[in-house]
Amino acid sequence: MKFYFLAKVLFVTAAVFCSSSNKLNAQFLGTMTAGHADIGVGFANNNLEPHIHADTVLSLFGGGTLQVGEYESNQVWFGIGDSLRQTRPTNGTGYGESRFNFLGVNPGQDFWLLPGTFASDRPFLGFGTAELGTTNGWGPVTFTLNSITAKPTTSGSSQFSAWQFSGDGSIENMITTTSGFPSNKSFSLAAGFHNHWNMAFTGQGIFEVAFTVSASRTQGTTTTPFSATESFTFAVGNANFTAVPEPSSLALIATLSGVGAAWRYRKRLGSKVPRS
Repeated sequence: MKFYFLAKVLFVTAAVFCSSSNKLNAQFLGTMTAGHADIGVGFANNNLEPHIHADTVLSLFGGGTLQVGEYESNQVWFGIGDSLRQTRPTNGTGYGESRFNFLGVNPGQDFWLLPGTFASDRPFLGFGTAELGTTNGWGPVTFTLNSITAKPTTSGSSQFSAWQFSGDGSIENMITTTSGFPSNKSFSLAAGFHNHWNMAFTGQGIFEVAFTVSASRTQGTTTTPFSATESFTFAVGNANFTAVPEPSSLALIATLSGVGAAWRYRKRLGSKVPRS
């Protein structure tokens, strides 16, 4: 009887907690080290919903994988490994050119570069609006870079930049947290598409990069604006791949795992595919 009462209390507690905040009780699944994923935007609960969309099976640090599907922004960290560290040239060539000053490091200093091209041994990241569709009345989706914040366990700091190259090699759709570039905070992407960006960091650690996504939807004669803000976590440097969520989060997962899982939901496309 006591066991039944305890189980009932735990179940009710989990139900109340999980229904109040889907993101807060989402289980941390690991650090992505390879595969194709997007910072995606869907529409649920009458608002835009930024999330992580796994376009392929994702490789995780430690040997695990995640299946194709959707995940909360705090369930998966993007791993920027030591192999992506490089030194900005001092001879004025390549990334040493002055047009790359937005990176936030001087020539001779190191930075971590995640190219926007596919390779099997690193994350292939992009921004996506595919779930909004091309025929549902959505206008262009604007991604605005708000900030980069170090996790409490990180002693260092970093700037964040993302950009694309046009066909002639010029820089376009560039956003950066580096001071001196106040106009380079946003880019727009048509609804129903996705594309890839080069991304760079100037320091090692675990960093949350916050974006606001905004778009308007026209239905009949009514046009309604929507916006939502979300943070995504990047682990820069292999030593940070082993980092785990805050102790309070771990305790909650240990207590409510299994019970809370039954209450997690995704109204957009249903339940996420579990880790394998």
